[in-house]
Amino acid sequence: MRNITPRKYIDANGLWVIAWSIALASGVGLVAPGCTSRKAPVETAGVVGESPVSQGNNAARIADQPLTLEADVQSSPVDWPSLFKRPPMPEERSALEKKVGRWSDSKSAADLLTRGRMELALGKIRDGEGSLRESLRLQPVNEEAWLELAGVYARTRETGKLFEVLGEINEIVAGKPEVNPTVMLRYRFLLANGYFMTGRGVDARNILSDMISRNSDFTPAYIALADSYLREGKDSIAEFVVKRAIDRGKDDPALENLLGAIALGRKDRKGAESHFGRAIEMAPTFGQALVNRANLSISENDLTAAEEDLNRAIAIDPANTDALVSRGIVLRRTGRADLARATFERVLETDPVNAPARFNLGVLNALDLNRPDVALRLFEEVVSMNQASPAIRARAESYIADLRSLL
Repeated sequence: MRNITPRKYIDANGLWVIAWSIALASGVGLVAPGCTSRKAPVETAGVVGESPVSQGNNAARIADQPLTLEADVQSSPVDWPSLFKRPPMPEERSALEKKVGRWSDSKSAADLLTRGRMELALGKIRDGEGSLRESLRLQPVNEEAWLELAGVYARTRETGKLFEVLGEINEIVAGKPEVNPTVMLRYRFLLANGYFMTGRGVDARNILSDMISRNSDFTPAYIALADSYLREGKDSIAEFVVKRAIDRGKDDPALENLLGAIALGRKDRKGAESHFGRAIEMAPTFGQALVNRANLSISENDLTAAEEDLNRAIAIDPANTDALVSRGIVLRRTGRADLARATFERVLETDPVNAPARFNLGVLNALDLNRPDVALRLFEEVVSMNQASPAIRARAESYIADLRSLL
């Protein structure tokens, strides 16, 4: 099963478009933004996470002393596709909701771990976090639960907590005579994610390259590596890495989605739409391709088609913040300001460092709700955010100057 989390890319019209990121186990993956030099528009959809953010006390220790992996461990075969989950279909969500309800009073660490995984699959991130924490309280030395929790913090981009949890896993595994290769694969992939999110791209690439050398069919590493080049504007290298993965017989919707982002960066909108469409054909529940196609529709002012794709993406994964931000933009453009406001605020409740949501909420308050004081505060917060891209920060500064001249 497969779940997808996002990255963003600015197309020729300055619209944020999500390129990729596959999620490990609990639905958590790498947030890896990138953009062209094109000036950002008034409306920006996507997830931001490119600038280094503060780390927890344990972060430095893990960053400086990552777990050393033996070659024979990493060379062991790993059924990595089983580690990836797709979002549940609507009919599957109903069944999961019932199962979660049956275990609401469980005091078993194993049941709490299972419940946490189900809650994460349903997009109930904080509920899932709580269940995992309770499971670990009952059974502290549980690699699976710690890995799931690390995945939560990778998804929410809480890097301090991510590195703290990776430290716990490090200590547990380092004391064992034998290391489970699946645990090691997940650990290293999450560590690479953490390095990307804290500005240590070289270290992240070294990990991913080593993972590919030891597990040549590990598609997520190819995608993460290609994405890291794409966000630096090295489209040709990114394309080479993607095609290398495809040459190894990997027909993956995430690869198609990434090719769409590459095409979009080259202003080949028809090619991008074709790749996004193929990704959706390959995996109808691939929410990020739906959001990408919707963002293309927004840029062409086809808001009906955009809303249809976004509604599908949200039905698949209600916690898809990229879909929610883009839907908020559609709602604003179609005159539904109150619904747009509720949508942006919903994103910020679970993802306070989501700069595009905060920026667009500022735009809404400035242009539609006639609340310039609130808009000014929101734009100032965007400017102060490490997670805000230079393009969004520049647009926020422009709004600040305009608002201050009016107040």
